[in-house]
Amino acid sequence: MKIALIFGAPGKLSADLAEYFTHCRVYHICFVCEESGWAYDQHLLFRRFRWDGHYKPDLVELHECPFEITEDELREEMLGDIDAICNSDGSLWVRLLRTLYGFRDYAAWALRPLYHAIGKSTPNYGGRVCSGRIRDMGAARGFHALGTMFDAEPSPCDWARWFAAQDIN
Repeated sequence: MKIALIFGAPGKLSADLAEYFTHCRVYHICFVCEESGWAYDQHLLFRRFRWDGHYKPDLVELHECPFEITEDELREEMLGDIDAICNSDGSLWVRLLRTLYGFRDYAAWALRPLYHAIGKSTPNYGGRVCSGRIRDMGAARGFHALGTMFDAEPSPCDWARWFAAQDIN
């Protein structure tokens, strides 16, 4: 299993601003199974998509996943999100808020250059973000390098810095 870091394109304003404030152009992270051609990430829900051609190759950096995880486990994670929405207690809105990447999270993500400029991670308002989801899956398997699910939410840039420090490719 690989972890893909997705970089913002040169000349794209949001990527240029992120790089200016955070010294990092990475905006997304996902799991990639090169054998099957599938990728898994946190979007509005945890999802699976065809990897080939989804992102421009020159904007992707692939790394070995630092913890063991299988495609079956990733599919279970995806089905768990659907099950949480359909079958858990509480109103539909409460169930969605527990699982979806929320609107307050999008607002905080837009402000992330400001947070990073003062050395803080982007706050999380209860929604699931790509980098935090992968961190939580790793923590559940004993990988705690980026903290636990109770710590501040890491950004994709935090993962990029961690991989750079490990010199793992």
